[in-house]
Amino acid sequence: MSKPNKNTEHVSLPTEAEVVVIGGGIIGCSTAYYLAKAGLDVLVIEKNHKVAWEQSGRNWGFVRQLGRDPHELPMMIRSNAIWQGLEKELGAAVGWQQGGNMGMTDDEAVIPDYEQWRDAARQHGVKARILTGREVSKLAPGMSRDWTAGIYVASDGNADPERATDAIAKGVQKYGGQVVTDCAVTGFDVRGGQVAGVVTSRGAVKASTVICAAGAWTSTMVGWLGINLPQLRVRGTVARTQSVERILEPASWTPSMGFVQRQDGCFTIAGLDMTDLDLRLGDLKYARYFLRDFMKNRHRVSVNFGHPFWHDLVGRLPGTAAMKDPLRRPRISDPRPNTKLVTATLKELRSLFPQIRGVALKKAWAGHIELTPDMLPVIDDAPGPGGLIIVTGLSGHGFGIGPGVGATVAELASGKTPAIDLTPFRLDRFAAGAWNEPYNLI
Repeated sequence: MSKPNKNTEHVSLPTEAEVVVIGGGIIGCSTAYYLAKAGLDVLVIEKNHKVAWEQSGRNWGFVRQLGRDPHELPMMIRSNAIWQGLEKELGAAVGWQQGGNMGMTDDEAVIPDYEQWRDAARQHGVKARILTGREVSKLAPGMSRDWTAGIYVASDGNADPERATDAIAKGVQKYGGQVVTDCAVTGFDVRGGQVAGVVTSRGAVKASTVICAAGAWTSTMVGWLGINLPQLRVRGTVARTQSVERILEPASWTPSMGFVQRQDGCFTIAGLDMTDLDLRLGDLKYARYFLRDFMKNRHRVSVNFGHPFWHDLVGRLPGTAAMKDPLRRPRISDPRPNTKLVTATLKELRSLFPQIRGVALKKAWAGHIELTPDMLPVIDDAPGPGGLIIVTGLSGHGFGIGPGVGATVAELASGKTPAIDLTPFRLDRFAAGAWNEPYNLI
């Protein structure tokens, strides 16, 4: 990732706004964009030196309806429609390509799952096709091997994570909103059971509405208000190759790898058969919520006990810099990629497409993905003091669904009835035990 721009530290922090959005990821910036467009005085506060510095700029770039939990589909359909016109609306390139999304398998036992999802998606108006092995080969010609079956949604696409959120943030400013970076929120100002603003590393800001869209840091922050939000974070590794000739249109996934060829001809690749959990002391608090799914998928999770655990422990000691300013150094998330996973995934890509066997790696990176126990987001305006809205837990699904979530949360914050039913995303489902196992088509 790029080095910090010191000049952003000198952007002044306003003392008041109608709405403060905590977090400059794609969810926070999209929410602020629609609020600013509606004429509200909105301020985005981001602790890093730039927006999308963490997971919003470190993901695969998939914009997919395919494989979504049916509860998420209405939101994703809305988001997909936004993506299709986003470059024109913003007047900026975001790397958008509508080449579809395709999954492929050699396991015939998976085909009924494909059919079940296709039928559920059809009820929402999403057209999905179950593919024969021959049809998979036609959509991704040049592969060195055949597949038994596949599933495909032609209306899906992909975009550039490093450009999209930045373009949306500029849209916030275009409509009069403000985006302040290098500023960590360190507390909430609550008076008479109502949010009155936030306290930051650079001063206090008054606000009648605060939206906490802080990604992997959200559970920690709302914990300051006594709100119990079960959240775990895992480390996802992604890599990019050098540019090659155009050979693939759909963003695709096999049982062990996801890959997409970007507008610039580079491949973005990520392994699917292994996830890193860098255990922290705070993770133990919510272990009971995740234990069932962890045991079911323990062969796909590498639990690491190392620096993150000790950094978290030290950061909890009274008088440490992390306690005084808990969402800045050393708690800015910039994890190292899993180099073994990168090597294995690149080898698999080269093997799958022999015509690019000599393609070199351009770069690799990692990001922290925040998870909820059911892998569905929390979008709730009633978990604590009045005027607080929590939006988090996109569980690796956040980039593609981000603009749709932003538009919906903006409606909620404006006092309107959201276009999407948010009942499945209420926080109290966990305390009530009213949540299911994660929906895993992918």
